[in-house]
Amino acid sequence: MKKDPIKEVDLSSAEKKMQKSVLTVEKNYNSALANGKDSYKKLILKKDVVKQSLEQFKTQVDAYNPFVDTRGASYVTAGVESLKQEVQSCNEDIVSKRKQLNDNIVEEINQYADNNQIKLNTQHKEIQSGIQTTVVSELQKSIDTYKVYICYSQTDLQM
Repeated sequence: MKKDPIKEVDLSSAEKKMQKSVLTVEKNYNSALANGKDSYKKLILKKDVVKQSLEQFKTQVDAYNPFVDTRGASYVTAGVESLKQEVQSCNEDIVSKRKQLNDNIVEEINQYADNNQIKLNTQHKEIQSGIQTTVVSELQKSIDTYKVYICYSQTDLQM
């Protein structure tokens, strides 16, 4: 009786699925990064506009000496404080956008890892089950072959 060889397990489809998953995550990551960069550029531009306003204000103040009276001094102080608050607000906005981008990237990576871990576990179980089934089948065939051989041998001995 001829033994059938153990069948090989095809892993190419699993590899293609994994490559497709990696490309999807890379595309999502690049998109999130591009959106974050755009938001960051907008905030930087806003910060630059505030700086320019502050410089123009300073130039105007230098042209006129408001400290001659207290009323002029209070206007200058209020204007400087207002601009400082605007700069502070822009800085907080930048920090918030950076944190949000970072959190989104981390979440995307974690989600990708979780999805792939589930896929890997499922594929591992399928491969393991396929190998076990093939091995058990081959062993059963071998055992059946030896049983037949032993039966014939005993029959020959009794004759």
